[in-house]
Amino acid sequence: LDKPVQSKITTFNEEFVAEAESKWNVIKDSIISLFTLLKSFGLTDMTLTSYNATMPILYYLYKYNVYADFDTKTKYANERNIIRQWLMKTLLLKSFGGSSDSTLEQARRALESLSIILLPGTAISKNIKQTTVLSEESIDEILSTQKEQTYAFPILALFYPQLDLSNKFNLDHMHPMSSFKTYFNGSTDLKDEKECKKRYNSIVNLQLLGENENKSKNNMSLIDWVEQTGKDRVTLERDTYLPKDIDLSLGNFDKFYQKRKQLLVAKL
Repeated sequence: LDKPVQSKITTFNEEFVAEAESKWNVIKDSIISLFTLLKSFGLTDMTLTSYNATMPILYYLYKYNVYADFDTKTKYANERNIIRQWLMKTLLLKSFGGSSDSTLEQARRALESLSIILLPGTAISKNIKQTTVLSEESIDEILSTQKEQTYAFPILALFYPQLDLSNKFNLDHMHPMSSFKTYFNGSTDLKDEKECKKRYNSIVNLQLLGENENKSKNNMSLIDWVEQTGKDRVTLERDTYLPKDIDLSLGNFDKFYQKRKQLLVAKL
């Protein structure tokens, strides 16, 4: 309703409450539309790492009256792609982790001057001073994210824009975790088991797989899984960042890690 962003009890005067009540049906429907949109991105309470990052999207849906069936209408497909990319990037960069009130204020400022019905992701990013260049240290930190960490899903979602994340997807170890002990005891020069496991459990060894496919893969070795997928190597290289022309056996994990990390760094 274009009121001050900071939550103060003085904001909730009779005039404000009356306006909110008079527009409540539209506000409610916009909120529900936001939830269904986030669900279509594959985000849940476990993987949505910042509620504040979704507020500019809610404002956009409400302000420009595009909330009705926004998550399904074909005419909004381009807008959904722009929003998804902006949101996943924003979650990845933790752009709303600081002083959220001022960040939200700056994000709204970018939306207030909107002349076409398209979320101005670039303008919002500029207003909130979101970084556009990732340092080498930042990239290493991102790719070192562990499977159990909440940021793992948003990171992987960026790498798999072709997937319909409204379906159930699991985070899958390409080289299965059940093989880690075998790898550590005989196939690597790394002496620190804890550090070695962090590398094995990181984004570099993870992919998004449909829930049923992941159950079917289970503890299957990467080399066996590649053979039984029925997909050619070129397709897998394109869709899963599978390194080209290398031995995919467990004993070659160190080289697999280096090559796949290079592909993911280039994509980021």
